[in-house]
Order: sequence, then C-alpha cells, then structure tokens
Amino acid sequence: MDSIVTGALQDRYELLSEIGRGGFGVVYKARQRTTQQLVAIKVLDLAAASDLATRSEQRNRFTREMELIAQLTSPHVVRLVDAGFSGDDPFMALEYLRGQELAEVIWEAPSNKSSSSCSPITSFERLPRPMNMGSCIEI
Repeated sequence: MDSIVTGALQDRYELLSEIGRGGFGVVYKARQRTTQQLVAIKVLDLAAASDLATRSEQRNRFTREMELIAQLTSPHVVRLVDAGFSGDDPFMALEYLRGQELAEVIWEAPSNKSSSSCSPITSFERLPRPMNMGSCIEI
C-alpha cells in the first residue's frame, strides 16, 4: 500500500483494499487485527499538499471532521471506532458498511428508470452534500 500507511496504523489494521482516493486522502477497507472487525480507514495524505498553509488547513479540517463524527450517535451515520496518526498523517477508522455505493442505488431506483427528462445524475446532484467522508460508506 502507500507510504502514508505506517506505524500505528499498520500495527492495528490489516489493509485489505483501497476504496477511494481524493485530493488529500485515501480510504481503505481494513480489518482490525485483534477484533477482526471490518472498518473503513480514512487517511489524510499531507504529502499531497503543496505548501505549509495548505497542510495546516487540511489537518485542521480532518481533525474537525473527526471530532464531529465522534459526537454523532445515529443509526444513519457511520460510527468512528478509532483515530490516531500514521507517521505525521492523521487517520480515522470508521464503521464499514457493505453493499452498493449510493450513486448505484440512486441510478437503479425505479423512479429513475422512467421516461423522465431528468437523469438520475442530475437528480443526485440536487441532493444536499453530506460531510466529506470519502467513499467509506457503501450501501
């Protein structure tokens, strides 16, 4: 896997596959070594940031996201199960949900198969955007 996956992350988790990648992070499907629990690991890749100010901003955003997720308790939101650092880069382990990706579910919905002039993608783009959690949630 990537060089951003080091130290505590490798000690605690077996990375199984990459789920998604964004501008400043990577999400992996992983197995917690002691409990065998499947999780989605989101790692902030600060090496992708071009300057110190951008790195600081991305770290602050990631930390804030982690703090907010930790406070949420809802059957409709994935749980934060662990957090820490992989080298200098923060990571969070989130509850892993199996199944299809949300975009696939929306595309396959019966209402989207009608002869409507509105495509599923257009309909999907009108939905409110959730907190950016990478592609760690599969439905």
